[in-house]
Amino acid sequence: MKPNYKMIKLLEENFFIKSYLASVDNDEKEYIIRHVIIKDMTDQEKRNVFDDLEILKKLDHPNIIKVKEVFIQSKPVEAVNIVTEYADGDDLEQKIKEQKNKPFTETEILDYFTQICLALQYLHKKKIIHRNIKSSNIFLMKSGIVKLGGFKISKPLKKVVIKADKMEQRLYYLSPEILSNKPYNVKSDIWALGILLYELLTFKMPFNDQSLNKLTIKINKGDYAQPSSEYSSEIKDLLKKCLTTNPDIRPSIDEILNLPLIKNRINNKLNEVQYDQDLSTIMVKKYEDKKKEGKEALHQDKTAKEPDKKENPEKKIMNDKNKLANHFKKKSWIHQYFYSYKLK
Repeated sequence: MKPNYKMIKLLEENFFIKSYLASVDNDEKEYIIRHVIIKDMTDQEKRNVFDDLEILKKLDHPNIIKVKEVFIQSKPVEAVNIVTEYADGDDLEQKIKEQKNKPFTETEILDYFTQICLALQYLHKKKIIHRNIKSSNIFLMKSGIVKLGGFKISKPLKKVVIKADKMEQRLYYLSPEILSNKPYNVKSDIWALGILLYELLTFKMPFNDQSLNKLTIKINKGDYAQPSSEYSSEIKDLLKKCLTTNPDIRPSIDEILNLPLIKNRINNKLNEVQYDQDLSTIMVKKYEDKKKEGKEALHQDKTAKEPDKKENPEKKIMNDKNKLANHFKKKSWIHQYFYSYKLK
C-alpha cells in the first residue's frame, strides 16, 4: 500500500519539475517530492526518465540524497513523483548567500568539497555522470554531513532556456565539451566541481555572461580571475586542475581524492564510515585477514581434536564411484550425462 503523502509547501518550480516538502502518515520525518511532468515527453524520453529513476533508486551512499520511492500518477496530469530524504540544513547556494561576503576558511571549503568528491567517486565507479552539479544541489545536514542531490532527470538540452533575462544557473557549470556539443564523460563532472570550488573560494562564477554565446567563448578560453591570496597554493592548484579545458588532462575523481590536500582533510575530519567506504582498502583487507585467521584457527582446532584420518586414494575413488552409481539410479539420463561429463 502506497503511503499517504501530504504536501506541506511548494519549494521550487522549474520548467517541468515542481518540488514539495511533504510528510507521510505515522512518520515523523519529512520528505521532498519532486513532481516531474511527463505528459509532453515522447515514449523514448519517458523510457529515459524511468531508466534514470531505476538507477537512482539503487544508489546508497552517506553523501548522496537517498531516493525513498518512485510512483507514477495519471491525473490531473501524467507525472512521475520521486520521494527523497529531506536535508534538514540549507543547500550550499543558500549557505553562500548567508555568508554575506565573509569568506569561508580553507578548512570549511575542503570539508564541503571532499564530501562532494566522495559522492562523485561512488557515482563514477558505477559509470554514472551526475550532469547537474551546482551549489543549489549540494545539501547540508545539521549533523555536518554534506549530500549531493538534484540528479538531472533525462531531458533534451534544448529544453534549457534563458528565463526572465537571467541565465539558468546550471549553464554556468557546463563543461567546454558539452557547450561545444562534443562527446563528454565523467570529466564534465570534474569541471563542474571546479566551478563549485571557485564559487566557494570567491562567491562568484569564474565565467560569467548573460549571453550564452559569449559565456561559451569564455568557458572555452578557460581564463578566470585568481582567488584571494589568503588561500593556499595547493587549493589554487587543485582549482586549476579541475578547470582544465581539455578533458583528457583534467584529473579523475580518484586522482583528486589522492591529493595530499584532500587526504589530510579526510584523515582529520571525515567520519570513519565514509573514509572506509570510499577510499581505504586497508580496513577491508584487515577484515578479510581477520576472517581468514578465524577460519584457520577453527580448522586448526578441529584438526587438533580429530584423529588423523588419511584415506587411501584408490579406496576414495572407488567410494566416489559407488556414490555416483547410486546417485545415477535416482536421476534421469540428462542428469547422468551431465554428472558423468563433469566427472571426466
